[in-house]
This record gives sequence, C-alpha cells and structure tokens, in this order.
Amino acid sequence: MVWEKLKIILSIIIDIFISLCEIPFLIFKTNKNVSTPVRFKSQQQHKLDITQIATKIRSITNHNPSVQIVIDRKSGEGHSTRSTAYKDGKYRINISSLNSIIEINQHEEYAEVEALVTFEEVCKATIKYGLLPAVVPEFKSITIGGAIQGLGIESTSWKYGTFDKTVIEATLITGHGNILYASEVPDLWKNLPGSNGTIALIVAARIRLVQATEWIHLRYVFYPDLSNFLNDIEKKISIQTNTGWIGDNQGIDAIHFCGKNQTMNGIVAMYGGCVSVIPSNASMYKETVFSSFFYQHVKNILTKKKMTNDHNETILYEDYIPTLDYLFRHDRGAFWAAAEVASTDPLIGFIFRRPYLLCLLNHFLKTKTLYKIAMLTSDQKRESTGMIQDVDVLPDRAEEIINWAISKDLNMIWLCPVRCHGTDESFFSVAQPNTPFVMNIGLYGVAKDLPQSNLDLQRLVVKLEGKLALYAHIYLDREEFWSCYNYKEYIRLREMFGGHVFMDLWDKVAGIVFSKISIKR
Repeated sequence: MVWEKLKIILSIIIDIFISLCEIPFLIFKTNKNVSTPVRFKSQQQHKLDITQIATKIRSITNHNPSVQIVIDRKSGEGHSTRSTAYKDGKYRINISSLNSIIEINQHEEYAEVEALVTFEEVCKATIKYGLLPAVVPEFKSITIGGAIQGLGIESTSWKYGTFDKTVIEATLITGHGNILYASEVPDLWKNLPGSNGTIALIVAARIRLVQATEWIHLRYVFYPDLSNFLNDIEKKISIQTNTGWIGDNQGIDAIHFCGKNQTMNGIVAMYGGCVSVIPSNASMYKETVFSSFFYQHVKNILTKKKMTNDHNETILYEDYIPTLDYLFRHDRGAFWAAAEVASTDPLIGFIFRRPYLLCLLNHFLKTKTLYKIAMLTSDQKRESTGMIQDVDVLPDRAEEIINWAISKDLNMIWLCPVRCHGTDESFFSVAQPNTPFVMNIGLYGVAKDLPQSNLDLQRLVVKLEGKLALYAHIYLDREEFWSCYNYKEYIRLREMFGGHVFMDLWDKVAGIVFSKISIKR
C-alpha cells in the first residue's frame, strides 16, 4: 500500500514537471506541446502487438482456466473514481503498447487508433486535416477504448449518441485469446459497449471523423427552468444537419446553477459550432496559464446577465474559443469537482482559498492529476467527502433528479442530452426506446449525507428506469443492479466468448463498496 502511494506521488510530480515545461509555450502562444506527443505505428507492428497480447491470454487461461484477468493500469490512470483494490489477486495483463495512431484517412474521414490513445492525441492529430471525432469526451486523457467500454459522451451526443455509435469497426480480443473484428461478431459488438471490459477487450477502433475548423463560436443561452431547455433540445433534434462540427448548434450542453446561497440561478446552455471566419470585434476566450476554470467563466456570464433576444433565445453572451480549448474546457478542475472538494481537502482547500495562488496553480489541476491525488486517500474517505456520479434518465424525469440534487446542497449540475438510436442499442446503453434523447445529469460536488446519498441517488435512478454511469462506485446490491440489465444475455455472451476470464461486472463496479465502504441498507 505504501509503495503504491509512493508511485502515485512520483507520477503526480512528473505531471507537474510536464505542466511546468508547458508554461513558456502557453505564455508565448506557440503551437508546441510537451505533454502529448502523438505516436504513430504501422499496421504490421500493430498486428504483432495485439497478437502478442492474444497469445499471452491464451497461455494464461490454458495454464489456469479459473484465472481472472484485469488490465494492468496504475492507480489514478483511467477515469474511474474507484481505486485499483478490486484488481488485487487478479492477473494483470499489460497492454501499454497499444498507444498509437495507425492511420488517419482524410478522404474517407476516419482514424484507425489503438485502445490507449487519448482523445487529446487524436484531436491534435486530426484537426490539422480539418477533421475531428464526431464525439469527443470532455477530459484530455480519456482513451478510445475507455470511451467505448464506458459509453463516453459530450456536447455532440445530442446528434450522435454515445461515442461507440461513431465507431466504424473495432478489433477485439476475447477471453479465449482470439482476435476478432466487430463486423464478424455483430451480436457481441452490439452489447460490448458499456460492459467495462468484462466481456472482451477492445484493442483498436476505426472511428468516424467529421468536418471541423480550429475555432468554435459559442452562444450562452439562459433558461429560467428545465422545461424550456428541454423544449429547445427537442426542436433542434428534429432539424439537425449533417455538417459535422461546422455551423450553429453542433454542440449542446448546459450548467444548471442551483446553489441555495447563489444570487443568480438558472440554466446556462452552451450552443457551439465550428466557424471559418471570426468577426473583427468578436469576444474571445482562450485557455491560458492563468485563466479561470471554464465553469467560472460561465458563472461570471450568468452573474453579469446582459441579455439580448435573438430568434426567441435569451442570449447572455457570445464568444469564440479555439476548438481544442473548447473540447477539453472541463478538464482543468474536473468540471467544478476540485473546487467543491476544496472545502474538505486541506491541500486543495489551501490553494482555492488564496486567489493569487489559485491563479498561479490552476494550470496544474488537470483531471489526470486530480484523479491521482484522489487515489492517495481511501475509497471510504473519498466517497464520504464528495459525490461524483452521472445518471441518464428520460427528459420528463430529469427534474426529479435535479430536485433531489438541490435537496442535497449541490450547487451546480451538468446537463448533456444524448441521442437515442431506437432498438439498435446495447443492453448497457443509456438510451431508452420511444424517445429521441435522454438527459445525462452530472452530479459533482459536496453533498449532504455521504456516502449514503450515493445509494439513495442510485435507487432513485432505478425507480425512474434510468441508467448509471459505471465509472463511479455502484452502491446497488447484485440483485438491484442486474434488474437494470439483461443478465441472462450478459452471461450467454461471456460463456460464448470466454468472458468468464474477466471480472464479473457487478464485482468490478460494486465490489469495493460492499467490502470497504460502510453505509446503511
């Protein structure tokens, strides 16, 4: 345990050193970047690497048929709020070689990438060609494989759905050690997204790219209540265009300000899209070493509340943002989770209580580093300190979740509409039948009655027939959890493709809660 923490601390120090090296480039506005070298690999080398991994899995399972295999990633890597305690006693397989881009096809508009390539790396490589992934999750270090297995979303999900819906082809390794393409096993592929690596491994994917430019025009629109926002989403879904990132309303998300002690409350929706020309008198927002967190930028806009009416929209403000800054606008500070946790974490609190110190150090508070800092404390302490949960419910049931969150003293809530694709969905999908979209609701911050409130929230979501994001600790017992999914089909697929060598999903996402976190049931 001590050695594990020392490794995390060393990793944090390396992250901070890299961030220090970036500062001159950011100050002098150069295009160079220290932290994200983009790696390329030949198709031949990729095949050699995945063959080696598949052979290793076959060898392990032949030698020990009852083995449990997990991915060997360090604490704080990835984007789960769980520690790696669930991996104790399991065989850890190393897939760190799968970190390269294989091909960017500008003409057919796709990228072939390995599972551990991050979205920051993909976006920096593809924007040069005027292209971006159709859906780009909000944190720089989220990986392609993680976004498929974990159902990644972001502001273009109202058009495309979860990230896996933009995957053209994928390369899989089963528990039997077989290398398969998703198109060869449609039954497996349909239900793999959202299974969190418990049915088969994803080792590469061909992802859809769409047209983009290097600047985003963003409109900040005010809604006094949720119903007006939902009505506007429905209208925009009915008239959506196929212009990729280019044009108005290509990206839609919102922040619901709802603090009891805040003078200004309401929903600020952000409608964005890529542009080719920036007006000479336009306002600009760029992420610099000393800039505020993005949510603070939005909050300042709401506080000033200089409204104009245009096409029946109450526009608070408009600005232009470099596209890469927009894509990862929530990365610093992990939305507002870091600021909320500052009230209970002595180190983060010391920084946040001193504005000049925060101004100097906020560049270092990237999600990648914050996850590692979080892993220095126990699961029990983290879950008793702050809430980090995402849930997906039907639009007409979103208000009940929001009212619950307000009753627990959460000050801000993230809202992100996610398009549904009819019946063509995984049984882990967040989508619902007979509705054009569901509302993803992000609940981040210090809430009353933790960790008990996590269980209360999850039971409320089940009651409302919604879904939970499985990056978080799951507090439902095994029976409650599997009542949300098709357990028989899950078991059938695991048996057919050797998935029994990977952890059971409930054991993976809920095991720590039931072994290490004390709550009333």
